Amino acid sequence: MKFLVDENVKLRLAKLLLAAGHDVKYVPKGASDKVVGQMAKKEARIILTHDNDFAVPSLFCAKDFPGIILIKVFPPTFTKIAASLQNLLCEFKTTKDFKGRLVVLIDEKSFWVE
Repeated sequence: MKFLVDENVKLRLAKLLLAAGHDVKYVPKGASDKVVGQMAKKEARIILTHDNDFAVPSLFCAKDFPGIILIKVFPPTFTKIAASLQNLLCEFKTTKDFKGRLVVLIDEKSFWVE
């Protein structure tokens, strides 16, 4: 799968996705949310972010994107986030599974899909 990793996500998580064989691109430092959205659409990449703005339909309507993964794991430790993401990727195995959806990672074992 192709991911666009927001600058607010630790590089370690991007490396984990790369190691799993995914195509990962990191957002340029200082890029606005609008630019992130445009990049995701243009390159057909699933956004991975901590930014709540991507969950606001008036700003970013999930149905218009290849997918948005919002990380809301608390506490936001690498171990918990990585486990949550791996759990999600066991359930969502293809890019089609993410298309037009907002997925909120809640904890290591659960997520919410809109």
